Amino acid sequence: MTSSSKIPVAERPKAFGPYHQGPRADPDPEDRSPFDAATIPRIFPATMNPDHDPSAPPPATPRSRREFVSLASGCLLCGLGARRASAATFKPIDIGELKDWPKDEISEKFIQYDIFVIRHKGRLYASTAICPHKSNFLLLDPQNPNRIICSGHDSTFTPEGIPTGGPARRGLVRYGISVNAEGRVTVDTLREFPQAQWDDKGSYVPVK
Repeated sequence: MTSSSKIPVAERPKAFGPYHQGPRADPDPEDRSPFDAATIPRIFPATMNPDHDPSAPPPATPRSRREFVSLASGCLLCGLGARRASAATFKPIDIGELKDWPKDEISEKFIQYDIFVIRHKGRLYASTAICPHKSNFLLLDPQNPNRIICSGHDSTFTPEGIPTGGPARRGLVRYGISVNAEGRVTVDTLREFPQAQWDDKGSYVPVK
């Protein structure tokens, strides 16, 4: 058998695997990994950083949550919806003072953290904006300000987070909420309250 050492270098077959072929001078953009420096910040949001400041404005993204869902409804993502893990933050989210929430509403003001801030029937609470069915985005129904809808499979929820239609069967998880010594209302997404614990202390703040 002819030894490979007798074969001219230029004629030797390349070893298998990218680590044996040397760097590519001009990599094909279509062949790049999706997990590069440009896309990682969009997949793993800044809120997962322990040093992240919740009071700072959310980082700029190519498209807003609502724009992304709108585009998904007219393309191959239709039926799959927009999925993402909950953007829990290691620091409490400052949502202002109680006087900043004077009336009943479902607010998307802090939707960048995947939460709704809801005032309803004498309580202020924060619920997840991720559907319990298949982890799709939840949005405020543009036709009904008192209803939450799922971008993936059309599940609907009341302001309390109770499912009223579609495949979802579980209520929306709520997060810890409290008023600190300075009178600021903060939300702790590391503390979760499923439907059976919605009346527990810490899952809501009473309001008048």
